[in-house]
Amino acid sequence: MKPRIKGHNKNSDILHPGYFRYVVAETTVQLKTITFSQDARLMYKAMISLGKLAREHGLKLRQSYACKAKEALVSYVRYLHAKQFCRAKHAKHYIKHRLGCIIWDNTSLSCLKIIWIYSYLK
Repeated sequence: MKPRIKGHNKNSDILHPGYFRYVVAETTVQLKTITFSQDARLMYKAMISLGKLAREHGLKLRQSYACKAKEALVSYVRYLHAKQFCRAKHAKHYIKHRLGCIIWDNTSLSCLKIIWIYSYLK
């Protein structure tokens, strides 16, 4: 089977590969954005996933901080875009602090739940 390419001209019905001696290749590459582990977006995703995990296992958190963290994430991105790095750092710190609160709530509540189950089984 010979590879053939149909032409767009009526006179040149079929073009053979021999007609193509040179190939022009576009080598422009789009840069990908890399998100590092200490980035605010990953911390926000961790907050949301920890909140869902706590709800699935029946742990009632004091607060989920989802709305406030979303606002802080949006302000963080805006500050970075405006090259206001000091304010962006404060927004990132706020998200990091709220993530720590959720982690502390999850660990303390899960420990209390385990203690309660153990005391019930005794």
